[in-house]
Amino acid sequence: TSAESSREHFVQAWILPQPTGNVYSTTAQLGVRNEEGNAEVLLIRVKVGSSGTSTRTVDLRDGQEWTHPVSRNPGQPVSATVAIASHPSSILDRVDLTKPS
Repeated sequence: TSAESSREHFVQAWILPQPTGNVYSTTAQLGVRNEEGNAEVLLIRVKVGSSGTSTRTVDLRDGQEWTHPVSRNPGQPVSATVAIASHPSSILDRVDLTKPS
């Protein structure tokens, strides 16, 4: 439909400490939602603290979301980037859970 073709297409990502509001928690939730208008294979790169980056590929239908727990030391920063797997250098979203001040 014309409404479908004219709507905004995007990917949404988030990182939330678990439980929410506890910035020193040892677990965070990483989530991604596909609103690109089509099924997409997404490339998700996650970095916890100063350690190396882990990479996941996730196949999501339009409107589908994926969540994953991330372990960390208390207050340790977590960051993630999301790209379509066929265009890994074109970052669609970046999120950070920063170290509390």
